[in-house]
Amino acid sequence: MIFADKLITLRKKAGWSQEELAEKLNVTRQSVSKWEGAQSVPDIDKILQLSRLFGVTTDYLLKDDAAEPEYTEDDTSPLPRVTLAQANDYLAKTQTNAPKLALATALCIISPIPLLALGTLSEFGGTVSLFLLVLGSTVTQIQWDKINCDWSSEKKVYRGVVQETPVEKEKVMVCKVKTEDRQVLLSVYKDSLSQTLQSGDNILFYGKIRSPHNAGNPYEFDYASYLLRKQISGTAYVYAGYWRVMDKPRVLSQFS
Repeated sequence: MIFADKLITLRKKAGWSQEELAEKLNVTRQSVSKWEGAQSVPDIDKILQLSRLFGVTTDYLLKDDAAEPEYTEDDTSPLPRVTLAQANDYLAKTQTNAPKLALATALCIISPIPLLALGTLSEFGGTVSLFLLVLGSTVTQIQWDKINCDWSSEKKVYRGVVQETPVEKEKVMVCKVKTEDRQVLLSVYKDSLSQTLQSGDNILFYGKIRSPHNAGNPYEFDYASYLLRKQISGTAYVYAGYWRVMDKPRVLSQFS
C-alpha cells in the first residue's frame, strides 16, 4: 500500500475532512489533496506530524510494503527538543571521556613493552606478563565493542549532533555525526541548505545506516578498517527533504 492510500485510510478512520487535516498540519487543502492523489510527498517535518496525529510509526507511513498500521506506544508525546544548553552539556561530557579513551589506547600500545622486559624473569614475572597481555586485549576488545554496531536493516529516523565542520564533495556534504552514542559518516545531498551545516548542529534525519564495508574488489584499500580505526561506526546517505536542523526553521521543504 502506497503512502497516498495510507493517508486516505487514516484520515477517514479519524473522521476528518481534507480541510480539517490541512488545518491541523498548517498546510492548504490542496497540499493534502496532492498527497492523497500521489502527486507529491510531504517533507519529513510533515511525516513526523502525521505520525503523531494518527499514532502510527514513520516506517509504516514511508514503506510501501508495510500494509498493516504499526502503532506507536504513545501518540501524544511531542518530539523531544534539544536546547543549546543540552547540546553544550553533551559536548562537555564527550570531552570529559576523551582522556579515558586516550588512556585505554595508550595501554594497548605499551602493553608489549613490559612483556619483552619480563620475558627472562621467573615464573612470577611470566604471570605478570600474562596479566598485562590479557589486560591489553581486554581494553582493545572493549574499545572495539564501543565502535562496532549492528545497525537496523531498515530506514528509520535518527537524531544526532554534527561533530566537525562538514566537508564539501562534488555532490554531497560529508558530516561526522554522533547518533545513538556512536559516530557516523553522513553524506547529505549538496544544495544551498546543506552547505549551511556546521559543527554543533542538532539534526534529525531519515535513512539507513550501514556498518563500514568494502566493495570486495581484489587489492582494494581496506576502507572499512580505516573507518573503524577512526571510530566511525557506520555510513549513511540522506536525500534532500529527509533531514532538518532542530530548534531552527525547517531546513528543507522540497515537497508540497
